[in-house]
Amino acid sequence: LPDGSPDENAGPGVVRENCARCHGAAGGAQEREGAFPRLAGQRTEYMDQALRAYADGRRYSGIMGPIAANLTAESREQAVRHYASMKPTASAHVGEEESLRRGQDIAVGGIASADIPRCIECHGPAVSPAKNPSYPSLAGQPATYLKGQLQLMKERRRGGSEYVHLMHAFVDRLTERHVDDVTGYFASLPVVPE
Repeated sequence: LPDGSPDENAGPGVVRENCARCHGAAGGAQEREGAFPRLAGQRTEYMDQALRAYADGRRYSGIMGPIAANLTAESREQAVRHYASMKPTASAHVGEEESLRRGQDIAVGGIASADIPRCIECHGPAVSPAKNPSYPSLAGQPATYLKGQLQLMKERRRGGSEYVHLMHAFVDRLTERHVDDVTGYFASLPVVPE
């Protein structure tokens, strides 16, 4: 910083050395086509379980696997606590109004005709406290990132959680338009810490 004062968002060494390049020191993620999730304000239980899954190979990532495997329990906890404590920034996503409305309908009401439950039941932001703190909060995540995760679930290549099978139960019934609409809707939401 120009005045020489420490950057309060720089975080512990583990964040500066392992995480900030992709996720940003404050957890806002670097803007690279939505390749990386935003971690600021994310649920601690979810982040901890994701890091453990990357470390032991239950969730595959050529980037995250080696990084997570080299973290100690203490450094993993420091990174998770740091990002959970960061204030989320507003999303930059702006979608087409009709698509956002359809996405909101899916997120808030589900799709009864396809037996798809409402997304907010597990992923917020309207449900407090969280139904299960091991489920990720989706508000403000890049739409491109969310689309990629849903595609991995459809292909059964997105592991890492003992709960991922719950998504497998209905993710195949989401059409491409459903995915575009609901991921755009979640990307457009402001993130409100729980």
